[in-house]
Amino acid sequence: MPVLIFLLSALLLALGPISESYSDPEIPSGYWKILDDDSGEMRSVVEFYMNGDKLHARITVLREGAEDAVCSECPHELEDKKLLGMDLIWDLDWDGSRWSGGSIIDVDEGEIYSCRINSFDDETIDVRGYMGRPFLGRTVTWYRKK
Repeated sequence: MPVLIFLLSALLLALGPISESYSDPEIPSGYWKILDDDSGEMRSVVEFYMNGDKLHARITVLREGAEDAVCSECPHELEDKKLLGMDLIWDLDWDGSRWSGGSIIDVDEGEIYSCRINSFDDETIDVRGYMGRPFLGRTVTWYRKK
């Protein structure tokens, strides 16, 4: 009997940190600038929002001269859709430590990738798009719009 009590106590102690490590979702609120890789100029601004328990990000501003741009390379239901107002990221789930399991679209190439948010703070957010496994992808940094 003492062995059983010891094992149950050890199990409860071991489970304690697991339950404490799960936290309420941190939401990257506000507006975030996406910069052009080559020029460093602003390409667009996105706003994160919740759709049920899923995190999405939609394009709210496009660079000057591109306000009427459409996603000509996008697949199926997104083809020729206006970029302004379009979801760039959708269906991210909070796993207890970060947002993951969603999708992101490359509007230039029309490719859809798996997506996760590696980290964010008050000034930057690191968004990773990948195919298959996260190590087969690319992380981009977006900057808070002030």
